[in-house]
Amino acid sequence: MPPTLESLAHCTSPNSYGIYRVYPDGKVTYSPDELYSLDTVADSSMTMVNNLEEDSHPWWTSAPSDNNDYYAPFPTASHFHLMQWFYDSLTLKSLSALNDLVKNVLLAMDFKSEDLVGSCAAHEAKRVDQSDHIQSCFSADDSWIEHSIDIFLPTEGVAHASERHAPKFEVPGLIHHQLLHIIKAVLYETSTKHFHLFPYQEFWEHSPGSPSECIYSELYTADAFLAEHDKIRTRCNR
Repeated sequence: MPPTLESLAHCTSPNSYGIYRVYPDGKVTYSPDELYSLDTVADSSMTMVNNLEEDSHPWWTSAPSDNNDYYAPFPTASHFHLMQWFYDSLTLKSLSALNDLVKNVLLAMDFKSEDLVGSCAAHEAKRVDQSDHIQSCFSADDSWIEHSIDIFLPTEGVAHASERHAPKFEVPGLIHHQLLHIIKAVLYETSTKHFHLFPYQEFWEHSPGSPSECIYSELYTADAFLAEHDKIRTRCNR
């Protein structure tokens, strides 16, 4: 007789605080909580800013060279330096970002402030959108799919028998991923080892033999999460 879902459940021993867990799928090989350290749980804004600054990269890379058109699609090197700083800077402005503006933009050897007289940021951003110099980050090799969608629009003063009789507007260039591809890609990331992929219940026992109280904290300990997980297990075991 195959084991029932209830018989697969694994209950851990209470820790020093009287907290224990019940895993419905049986004993786990490891818990992501074991990988936690002060750096992974510290809520330090300075640490977050430093990490973002270290990891941030421009969404296109180009460096001054003997080729005079390295700053394409912009008309001058000054426009290039300014727009590169804008797209590569942090949303959260910092003294480091200000230093970067001065050092890498205003003091760049080929930066000329007179080039920017009458310049419009929106116009320069449009150059990027329409340029062939920028390689798209939505490559088909990464399973990105491009489709067009139709939107039915209401017409002022006109009543239609149904939505499909309304004027149709085509919106091209919708870039999307299949959900299964996203799940697979995420699971290949090294950060997956920090994910709780399976739910569990957590309880607190005030003293040995006393009634246990259920602890609700993260999404993967919620009753709704556990219920949906149980539905999937039941369906797979049919």
